[in-house]
Amino acid sequence: AKAGTYTEFDLTHRGYVLNQAFKKGLESKEVNRIVTSIDKFIENTYLKGNYMARTTPEERSKIASKNGAKGAKIRKMEARTRILATLNQVESFGIKITARDIAERAKADKNTVSTYLKELGYKEVSRKEGWKQCK
Repeated sequence: AKAGTYTEFDLTHRGYVLNQAFKKGLESKEVNRIVTSIDKFIENTYLKGNYMARTTPEERSKIASKNGAKGAKIRKMEARTRILATLNQVESFGIKITARDIAERAKADKNTVSTYLKELGYKEVSRKEGWKQCK
């Protein structure tokens, strides 16, 4: 199908043949939806040159690296949001602020919490007193 030499009938027929190979096949509506989805993908994405298979290994590596960096940036922002919300909660209840406690409550890494607390202007006074905001 990716070569572009297929008809909708051929694709549908192939979908039904593959579906019959399973012990409990999908309903015909589901097979039709899958076939339609494949057809749209091939016409709108693959044949228009947007598909990764048409890129060189170097280009794929650059794209993957860029996407990975985006993901890391998003994960960092999400973690910081959770940390800040947890920090506000802990402060409002007057609980001692520790990086370990914040990390557990915010489901974040302890080192990430420590780094972010320092950026927010907090300093670890002592283990007994925990982190306090520097003025």
